[in-house]
Amino acid sequence: MTGDCPSSSVSRRAPEASPTVSPLDKLEHGLQRPAAFFIVPIFGFANAGVSFAGVTPAKLVEPLTPGAASAS
Repeated sequence: MTGDCPSSSVSRRAPEASPTVSPLDKLEHGLQRPAAFFIVPIFGFANAGVSFAGVTPAKLVEPLTPGAASAS
């Protein structure tokens, strides 16, 4: 009696995951670079006791600042 039962031909695979991406996954993926290159370093400097008093946007574009940043 092998193969006589109709349920024996039904494969019992788990349903595949939906190909859609949740909004939370999109948000997490979108925030990955800003967090890695801006937020984490700011918290690192703050925990190390580095003071940002007196830092202005004009100071960030002076020739020495981008040169020092690109050297690392």
